[in-house]
Amino acid sequence: MRTCLRRGARTGVWIACALSALSIGVAGRASVVERLDVEQLTDLADRIVIGQILTSESHFVDDDRTIVTDAVLEVESTLKGDRATTLVVRTSGGVVGDIGQRVAGSARLLPGQRVVLFLEQRGAAAPGQPLCRTIGLAQGAYHIVVAVDGSQRVERELSALVRLDGARGQLASLPPDPELRLDLLVERIRAAVDRPVRGLAP
Repeated sequence: MRTCLRRGARTGVWIACALSALSIGVAGRASVVERLDVEQLTDLADRIVIGQILTSESHFVDDDRTIVTDAVLEVESTLKGDRATTLVVRTSGGVVGDIGQRVAGSARLLPGQRVVLFLEQRGAAAPGQPLCRTIGLAQGAYHIVVAVDGSQRVERELSALVRLDGARGQLASLPPDPELRLDLLVERIRAAVDRPVRGLAP
């Protein structure tokens, strides 16, 4: 779901105007997705990388009707796909001047964050610099955090994503991820990359 926000010139108050609407009892404003596990994300991704977000900038596309945000990622490690020093990850929504757009469930990538990203390549932002999008919106973006014990953990923001429960014909929130260490996530990804692909998620 995409929402357009315009800031009042005098009051500085954001006024929401819905560009598309979806009635969801369980999650309010949300995007409907297929639930993807690590193995499915790995199969679907052209690239899987670990890195740090250097910069993030929003701009218009599609004849100045749609806002996207391009985050430049410095790649530390490539787990799948061709190697690159930097790449650009495009997400839907952002703020340009006094106009903002928000897409429920889109990954939020901010400068300084370290992340594990499952990516689909969408061309090139510049020669030698791939342009990518995350697989499954925020499902394809794990944020690396340091726990109290000093270990590196990963977490995702899934609260704005819902799935269709086929058995009941209803929409349901995606369950939160269990606590997961970065090294264990990397192990699962490497194992999924090495195994034969039996079939991709539709």
